[in-house]
Amino acid sequence: MGFQLFDTAQSYGNEEGVGYTLKNTLNRVLKREELFITAKLFKANASKEKVQKSYEESCKKLGIDYADLFLIHQPVNDTYAAYRGMIKLYNAKKVRAIGVSNFDNARLMDFVQNQAIKPAVNQVECHPYFQQIEAQKFMQELDVQMEAWSPLKQARDNILQDKTLLNIGKKHNKSATQVISRYIVQRGIVTIAASKKIAHMRENFGIFDFTLSAQDMAKIAKLDTPTKMLDHNNPATIKWLNEREIGQSLKR
Repeated sequence: MGFQLFDTAQSYGNEEGVGYTLKNTLNRVLKREELFITAKLFKANASKEKVQKSYEESCKKLGIDYADLFLIHQPVNDTYAAYRGMIKLYNAKKVRAIGVSNFDNARLMDFVQNQAIKPAVNQVECHPYFQQIEAQKFMQELDVQMEAWSPLKQARDNILQDKTLLNIGKKHNKSATQVISRYIVQRGIVTIAASKKIAHMRENFGIFDFTLSAQDMAKIAKLDTPTKMLDHNNPATIKWLNEREIGQSLKR
């Protein structure tokens, strides 16, 4: 279908599955350099002692020699030491880029100022009901690429039945799903929409043959609310994250 970005994580339990697919695809259908593969460091491995071994284990499961992007998945445990370990991997050319996920503006600024290499990416929650407008401006000022996880808000709160999104979609002969993804892409944000269904995968990819107008963009911008699914500034969220095991869902 044309997908070239694979977003994996130790906590998703999807590395071996992606690795199996790559084993049967690389050099037959695609070359390694045509793909962009992201790996993420599980919170229990976020320490100076564990980061390199953890990364190597991820690459082994994926069947690759290097990841294009390696992220600290959650702002928990010894993220400073872990990131310095990631810098060593980057300097040794074992990974193409390093970054973080779920970091707020203050934590991101601290990393930019105090780490030898600033994060290339910050992967955060972003969808029409939580648009991260100010966070995006801040990341642009720091030259850190924003990447959106759960751009469809995991289909919660009837977002795919939102009248504004449906009406805009009708005008372009597109679904609400496609309108959402197009909106995020037009803002200059990398978006990753997961699905286990082939029909949904095709739908997710069909966003490059239309453009939202300035009026469309303004209407969607009005859907923004201050409510997010996962608040990493909430102690209860951090406690909950620290209790997660590999393979356990991050949905609450």
